[in-house]
Amino acid sequence: MHPKKLELLQKSLEYVPSCGFTVDAVRKAVESLGLSKAATGLLERGLVELVEFHHSVADKEAADYAHQIADNDLERKDVIIAALQRRFQCSEDFQSHWSQAMALEHLPQNWPAATRRLFYFIGEILHATKEKSTNSSWYAKRLALASIYRSSELYWISDTSQGQKMTNAFIAEWIHTWDKTDSNLSRLDAKANELWVSGFRTAESLLRSFRSGF
Repeated sequence: MHPKKLELLQKSLEYVPSCGFTVDAVRKAVESLGLSKAATGLLERGLVELVEFHHSVADKEAADYAHQIADNDLERKDVIIAALQRRFQCSEDFQSHWSQAMALEHLPQNWPAATRRLFYFIGEILHATKEKSTNSSWYAKRLALASIYRSSELYWISDTSQGQKMTNAFIAEWIHTWDKTDSNLSRLDAKANELWVSGFRTAESLLRSFRSGF
């Protein structure tokens, strides 16, 4: 990544808590850095690059945390619960604007990359737990966990509890269900998929009212 682009992304995220994932955040960053107005063109794919950049940082922090605590001989489910909870904590400063982030990710041109990013992150969490499945169960587990993540994301954006306690409990409940037996996988995945589809429809609704962008 070009150093100027990296600098712009980092500075723009500093304004997201007050401006949201909007052009205003980027413009304020450009002004703060003393760059020309043309510098907004460094974000060739638009505002979604802000979302993706934050994901890259937050996903790594949560995955590193998973690997760290996995060395303490915790049970698989406890590592996953802690890692997912940590992941949402990493986005705490942007919670009030996360519906914008979701709307950007659900644009048709951005959805494939967002899905790949999520599955890679979930894969890293599973690797941290020393998951060694090599058959189709690996993909089923990853799909179910990805669905749990998306369901938790929908729950989290409206969570007003202190320290995201309600979201933490939501994640723990789902992961305990997921971890019990493989026989629960289809039921869990079906329900999670239902929530994911609901989330997609929510994002579509957000897109209709979301007007910020390059």
